[in-house]
Amino acid sequence: MVLHSIVHETLDVQEFRKNPNKYFTCLSVEVGNTTVKTILTATEFPSKKTYLLEKGVSMTRDVDDGNDFKTVLGKNLGTSELSDYISDAIRKTFFNLRLNTKDLDFAVRSTGIVAGMDNSKDLDNIIISLANGCLNTGIPSKKMIQDIPESLKKYSVYDKLPFDGYVANVMPDSVTANSMESDLVVAGLKDAISFEVNKSNKQFQQCVFGSDSYIDSGIFIDGGTTLAGKVIDDNMTKVCFVGLYGGIFDALVSSIATDDYPSVMDLGELESGDADYLNEGSLDFSSKLMDYISVGSVNKDVCGMVPVYLDKAKEQDIEIIGIDVGINGSDLRKISDIGRDLFETYGQKAIYDTIDNTSAILIDVLVTESKKYIDSYILGLTGRAAIEGNKLDIVDAMLDGYEVYAVEDGLALGASMMARCVNSLCKPKCLVGGSSCFSRRENKLF
Repeated sequence: MVLHSIVHETLDVQEFRKNPNKYFTCLSVEVGNTTVKTILTATEFPSKKTYLLEKGVSMTRDVDDGNDFKTVLGKNLGTSELSDYISDAIRKTFFNLRLNTKDLDFAVRSTGIVAGMDNSKDLDNIIISLANGCLNTGIPSKKMIQDIPESLKKYSVYDKLPFDGYVANVMPDSVTANSMESDLVVAGLKDAISFEVNKSNKQFQQCVFGSDSYIDSGIFIDGGTTLAGKVIDDNMTKVCFVGLYGGIFDALVSSIATDDYPSVMDLGELESGDADYLNEGSLDFSSKLMDYISVGSVNKDVCGMVPVYLDKAKEQDIEIIGIDVGINGSDLRKISDIGRDLFETYGQKAIYDTIDNTSAILIDVLVTESKKYIDSYILGLTGRAAIEGNKLDIVDAMLDGYEVYAVEDGLALGASMMARCVNSLCKPKCLVGGSSCFSRRENKLF
């Protein structure tokens, strides 16, 4: 296995202020089951390299001081309270840079809070809160729909080839309740991997327009609180991932963390041990966890507390692979009991080692399942529960022959990619979509 770790390069705000017109700024507002993220990126033209300007992270459980937060998986969030919380997070992000929302070109809103929802009204409330949270800060609605900055219109082909719904040359499918997360993750990972693969390529540096896409197939996994991502082959979706992921490890620590609605993030900054020093206790407890965790094809309407739309998947010939704990999360309490036993027997370090080892096992099984549908050795990973700690070192020992790309905040990168797709900012070259993205849109028009 060859591992590539890709971290956002930060753009100093003073450098940005020198020539803001050459940057396309995008705000990714992500309301997740554990955190609310407001991540501001700037894509430089004509290179199309995306930089991080500012990243804000707060805990979802703190909405309205936690009074409306009944579970770590996001039920009963008050709409107005969540809107205010989002607005405050956005204002803080811009204040930290001494910028304001007038400096913004586009905003992309997304949510992973679908687990445990009883009906579509719950999700509608989150979507409304996201929109209102942005509008309340002065972000106009056009900057969430389609709006090409005057200074960058020369890089857009919108007048000739308008947006047709594809993001990074992959058509969204809506076969799970968190499909948008998967779409953004795939777009962000494709973007990051394309730049990594081609950063020393002279043709890439010359920004040749209409070059073929380099990354049109692969396995793309987001290990957030819930699982998201896809397997794509020739830019066609073959598999969608769904279910629980980091939420399993949040359950593992729920009986030992002192915070209400705890997550692994509450355990502090203690580092895991070396990959080759996974003690027997950690390995044994990983095995105990896997006794309650299932990974495989989904044939039910809910997997890991996330709604699944099997009819849509069948119509589009898409397989759904999910992770569950018992039946729809029914055995999460048993995971919590294992965590207490592990902590009392071996201590906190063993908790980290067990999480890292179990996460690596899950990635290995997801890859094995994906091999049934694709012959590709590109693996893209993002999400705290998939790439932090020593997880990647353990994955390295499990997978053979893969090019593995671990990308920080892949979803935020995907938001920037989506914003560029919506505005057809394809010139002078689109590494991610490639010439096939242009020919598809041309065929639709002519």
